[in-house]
Amino acid sequence: MKRIITAVVVSLVMATSAFAAELYVEAQFPIDGKAPAKSFLTVKGPGESVTKDAVDVATGASKAKGTEVLNTYRVGADKKNTLPAGLQSLLKYGVSPEKYFSGDMLNAVKAKDGVITIQYAHRGTAYIMVSDKKGQFTLPGADCKLRKIANLEADGSQKVSTDFSPTGKVADIVWAKVWDASIADGNLITTVTAADGKVTEVKTGKIVVDVAPSATPFIGVFKTSLKDNFFTMKADLKN
Repeated sequence: MKRIITAVVVSLVMATSAFAAELYVEAQFPIDGKAPAKSFLTVKGPGESVTKDAVDVATGASKAKGTEVLNTYRVGADKKNTLPAGLQSLLKYGVSPEKYFSGDMLNAVKAKDGVITIQYAHRGTAYIMVSDKKGQFTLPGADCKLRKIANLEADGSQKVSTDFSPTGKVADIVWAKVWDASIADGNLITTVTAADGKVTEVKTGKIVVDVAPSATPFIGVFKTSLKDNFFTMKADLKN
């Protein structure tokens, strides 16, 4: 009887392990993207892994396909994100060319009390992440939000709603307006005409809490720092 119980316990532990995954991620980059040689992305998981991958300045792609490796852990079995979208995309700046930093208007500031605030606009969506006083983001429950503010144009640029940028350009985004809930959503940004002639209206969105919607999200603590214009982030995660 004792052997049977032991076997059952071992089987349960193995079954639990089969459905759980541990993931280590780390990234470093200058906020302005002007020192790619000092930037990197590390991803270590049960499947694919990469250590200190860097951007290929000539092609703009990651040398060891770090972005693709990270993407293998991006969604769960339910095809939903396992990390808040803002934090997940933030890791990829470790292997991004300089043009993406200015194109997304990435910015970060550290307050006197240690709180780090990061903001950027990527592919039409604005993200804001606010750490605790230790520079940490604890999942679940980290202070992360997002809002649809722009249209991703065919040339890769973003046409921003004049609700948030007087010129419609990313460089002129007024971040205080982006996170002002009194500015209504549903305002027209632009219209897009598809190859078949179908016209789609692209509109602004509400401020939304940025959480991982997957039934198996990664949990853990992102430890970050901002020093001499360099941002670093790392986390041991489980799901």
